[in-house]
Amino acid sequence: MNNNVELNREKYIGGSDYPIITGISKYKKVNELAGEKAGVILNEFNGNIYTDFGNFAEPIIREYLNDTYNTKFKEDTFIEKLDGSLPLRGNVDGYDKQLNLILEIKTTSDFEKNQNVYEAQVRFYQKLVKNSKAFIIAIERTNEMLELFKNNELEELKQIILDKLNNNEFDYLELKKVLTKEKKEIENNCIEFTNLVNEIALLGTIEINQLPQKYTEYALDISREFLEFKRIEEQLKQKREQLFELMSEYNVKSISNDYATITRVDPTKDKEYTNYILNSEIPPHQLMDLINKKIVIVENKKRKGAKGFVKITEKK
Repeated sequence: MNNNVELNREKYIGGSDYPIITGISKYKKVNELAGEKAGVILNEFNGNIYTDFGNFAEPIIREYLNDTYNTKFKEDTFIEKLDGSLPLRGNVDGYDKQLNLILEIKTTSDFEKNQNVYEAQVRFYQKLVKNSKAFIIAIERTNEMLELFKNNELEELKQIILDKLNNNEFDYLELKKVLTKEKKEIENNCIEFTNLVNEIALLGTIEINQLPQKYTEYALDISREFLEFKRIEEQLKQKREQLFELMSEYNVKSISNDYATITRVDPTKDKEYTNYILNSEIPPHQLMDLINKKIVIVENKKRKGAKGFVKITEKK
């Protein structure tokens, strides 16, 4: 386990904090987290059977990946100072410097249920490591495995984990680079959260700016739906690009079905043009001077052609 995980936790915004800040995680209310950072309330959580289990499994999984795929993942910490915000800190389960690749390891009873939380956490890490890619690997934590851990039957438990890995019995999620827009969103969320921390520190209470519970839940639902929409939007973009390539390959101009008409729009070529401006020394009323072409040619320019795409029109 990375020793930096618990060190001066109140002084930083960490990866596990970020899903709480955005409302994606129900583990803790954002005001409660801000109160801990402000020193108004004490965070008494020192781990439990589930976190201890994860700390046991993590190095086994990391070592297996390194041995099997010749990667060089090792625990690492990344810190970024951000104006108007608490410093951002990411303690990652693994980082391969040569591949610029982040590894996040999870042991969970329900990966699908917690996937949005895990993604938000890893996107936060990626923001701290420029142009990095990442993937999440999650092993199902069964009751049988927990019992073995409780009874200190660690060699048998280790073998079960290795068997799951060898048999591909795990969930895997690959994350592409974080875009500039997403980085800015992360920064804004962290700055807003820091403002809340400062406000709580000033007033000495976390009972501020709290919505009624039903509206907090409503905001959480919207956050989840937004992330799901973004995921579907990215998938649709990739599928449209694939469809355009196929329609181009087979020279198909349009496709019509019961739902929509799909039209292939071919790319346009780059276009060269000359950009002109009037000579600033010539008064506008001197038309004859303009007719005599006393103008200035600024430069020859090139307008980049548009990329090809498929246009989808819904049938009414």
